[in-house]
Amino acid sequence: MTEKFSYYDLLAYLVPGTLVVWAAIQLAEALHILEFVRTGSALLDGSAFVVVAFLAGHLVQAEAQRWLDAAHKYSVFPSGFPSYSFLVSGQTDEKGKPWCSDSRRLAYIAAARRHELVSEEQAVALRTLPEKQEELEKARRTSQEAYRAAFSFLTDEGRAQKAVTANQTYGLFRGLAMACTVVTVLFLAIFIVSFIESRLEGGPSPSFAELYLYPLLMVAVFAYAAASFRLRARNRGKHHVREVFDAMLSAPPATTGAPNAET
Repeated sequence: MTEKFSYYDLLAYLVPGTLVVWAAIQLAEALHILEFVRTGSALLDGSAFVVVAFLAGHLVQAEAQRWLDAAHKYSVFPSGFPSYSFLVSGQTDEKGKPWCSDSRRLAYIAAARRHELVSEEQAVALRTLPEKQEELEKARRTSQEAYRAAFSFLTDEGRAQKAVTANQTYGLFRGLAMACTVVTVLFLAIFIVSFIESRLEGGPSPSFAELYLYPLLMVAVFAYAAASFRLRARNRGKHHVREVFDAMLSAPPATTGAPNAET
């Protein structure tokens, strides 16, 4: 699992960071300041690009976690993480569909009780449709606690490895969604710079295609990509939680007592 984690970890930082740095270079060129950051050596410029892209990837992922993991209209999960409501009776996703079948949900609760991840009182609360807001909040906290405890059952094989991979790809797609959003803003800035320059400069005006078409096309492409990657992250997040509970379902009782995992 270590090699695969390192591979996905590298992708999750380097790919989004590369997109953002590439767009930043485009903006620097539009502002005519690119020559100030060049070293004149292709090797040094290339090495610096990789390092800066990796660091930028960390910033992108930090902002993605801060903005796309929060519960609001434009986040990956507008109503909160699936783990908060996956085991709660009557809860649905953003499309109004149950997170899983009721029989499957009851099997997950029974497995959580068998592994002593929840008390009998908590299991009853999960099986019962909450009537009050405080009951719903309590059940959601129990569902999240059960998920974190079930995460400790993950190993390097079988369904557990699928859960780990789904979590890694969730992070990758979440970072790509944030990176594409940043790139969209940067190309919008390039369009504004081009527009201002065309108005301030004398002489014949450059063609629309020369100044505006490229940045506008990039804005449209990366805005679409940001929305698409956000949906991909949502699907991977749902799949991750389902695989975590499936791994718990098949885990032998001997694994009881493993420490809770923090995610």
